[in-house]
Amino acid sequence: MAAFIEENVDLDAVLELAEPCSVPETEVIQSLGTDLKIGVAWDPAFCFYYRDMFDSFGDNGAEVVFFSPMEGEVPDVDGIYLGGGYPELYAEVLENSETTRKLKGLRLTACLFTQNAAVFSISAELTSR
Repeated sequence: MAAFIEENVDLDAVLELAEPCSVPETEVIQSLGTDLKIGVAWDPAFCFYYRDMFDSFGDNGAEVVFFSPMEGEVPDVDGIYLGGGYPELYAEVLENSETTRKLKGLRLTACLFTQNAAVFSISAELTSR
């Protein structure tokens, strides 16, 4: 591969065209200093997350508590975060889960964060009954 690139790509021209990138300045947000507990769904239905989200929760004083909606778990937390994943593949399990029944009662007392449209439609379904 290296030999092919050396023979067919003008690396000096590529480097000349490349410009140093600049990162725009961002405003530093002060930590909220809270002692919130955020429940994060973690099982085959909800398994796609970015590590920086967990870091952000922790940086702002929140404790992350993992739970499995497929197993019927609902932790004692201040908010729920349903990440991305494949909830549509586990719709029947989630529909019959104790978590689903308990989350219906949380809609007025806790935050419900979602990461993608598929999860959003499920959460909307959960809170509309």
